[in-house]
Amino acid sequence: MTVPSVGFTNGVLRYKISQVGAHRIGMSLSSGTFSVLSSNGRDLSANDAGFVTVKSKTAGLLKEYFITANQSFDDATAGGGSDIIGALFGFPTGVAITSDVTFTGYAVVNDNEDAIQIMIGVDDTLETSPSSALIGTPSSPTDASDANSLFSFDDITTTEWDNNPCVPIFKMRMRMDGSDDWTVQTLSSSDGMIVSASYTPSSKITKFSTSGTWTKDPRTKSALVVGWGGGGGGGSGRRGANGTNRAGGGGGACQGMFIFNCDASSLGDTETVTVGAGGSGGASQTSTSTNGNDGTAGGATSFGNIYTYSPSVNSFGSGGQAGSGTAAGQPYVFSNFNAVQVSGAGSGGTIGAASDAEDAPGSTGLGGCLGGGGAGGGGGINTGNTRFNGGDGGDITTWEASPSTILAGGIGGVVNMTQAGGNGNSNSTLSSGAVFATGTGGGGGAAPAAGGDGASPGGGGGGGGAGQDPSSNSGAGGDGADGAVWVFEYF
Repeated sequence: MTVPSVGFTNGVLRYKISQVGAHRIGMSLSSGTFSVLSSNGRDLSANDAGFVTVKSKTAGLLKEYFITANQSFDDATAGGGSDIIGALFGFPTGVAITSDVTFTGYAVVNDNEDAIQIMIGVDDTLETSPSSALIGTPSSPTDASDANSLFSFDDITTTEWDNNPCVPIFKMRMRMDGSDDWTVQTLSSSDGMIVSASYTPSSKITKFSTSGTWTKDPRTKSALVVGWGGGGGGGSGRRGANGTNRAGGGGGACQGMFIFNCDASSLGDTETVTVGAGGSGGASQTSTSTNGNDGTAGGATSFGNIYTYSPSVNSFGSGGQAGSGTAAGQPYVFSNFNAVQVSGAGSGGTIGAASDAEDAPGSTGLGGCLGGGGAGGGGGINTGNTRFNGGDGGDITTWEASPSTILAGGIGGVVNMTQAGGNGNSNSTLSSGAVFATGTGGGGGAAPAAGGDGASPGGGGGGGGAGQDPSSNSGAGGDGADGAVWVFEYF
């Protein structure tokens, strides 16, 4: 029984099955010989194959096995003598068991994960095979001595098959006589193949929206750790005199992100988790002829010794000036310590209408779908005293020639409504796909309204619109969203 080559071989389709359990396999009893064979009653062969799917020893994966030969054993009624005499399975020796005992048949994986072996036992809860001392064979059936034992249909080197993944595939019944020999009972509707169960990965997810301590599950074999820094706050707009240029504040962006794959041994039994707080938006400018206030940077997020912080990138938007306001820079994504700068920066506040923040994925990288949604800049006022709209926060889109929006950024404010920027959208609103998507950034405020807040995790705050002396203060910048840490453990 070997791992299949998926596809066609000599005209035979070798199926790849996505469910744990047996497929196209049956069982029979004839003249004291119990056999696992094809589901159509014929012998298994390359042209009439069965399949078994078992959890791999590598956490989170499956193995599919292509079965081309029957496996069988002889009971007490077989003419050539019994293979299973002396296997007690926890029952007392020399005592006849005259009522039916239900046995579970298992497909057991070997150490190299390149073959499976059929074994039976009375324990129907096994996920791994027992120690080699408790695996009986036709040459040594007495090793199947207790209730957790298994009996192998074939003679095997038991040390190659112990403590390995197994899956239940059938039920059958036997009785034991006073000489410790077993007889398979006539197959009936109470026997048969176990219906395959949909595979449920052996894993769990722990999500941190605030700082805390992560504790490793003792079953964990490997882990994926994902963290987002806090989103930067947007800058407020400049307040200035009639006839002068007054820019809106710049939009914020995320502090950055990390994606770290590792073996469980790379992590401590506990790890300290610090979730970066979102930066505050710049306060409304209330003084005449004065630039807006910068937002503050989002906080760094860390898991143990893994950090999001990148000192070369400002995650906050600057306050509006007499010229254009400065947007937050492009965040960095760290993946197992390789750093990549991606799109998803905020938009600068301008003297005119603010531009939208960058959508992601964009031509320069995956952007806000990883590193934090950038926010729109605030609308400005020009020398002709015309007030302008704020920019939109960047969208998260599909990566195609004509992309569609997966998660929208906050909408920029509209002047004739004196409208504040809309808030961004959290990744918790996604109903499918994009599991690692960040929250999007807020929209910039129309002059002189406030910018919208970023959404979790890591969305930047929108820039505030410019204000005009003496009638209006500038709009405040929106707040950035807090970061997050997600830990995926695989058993």
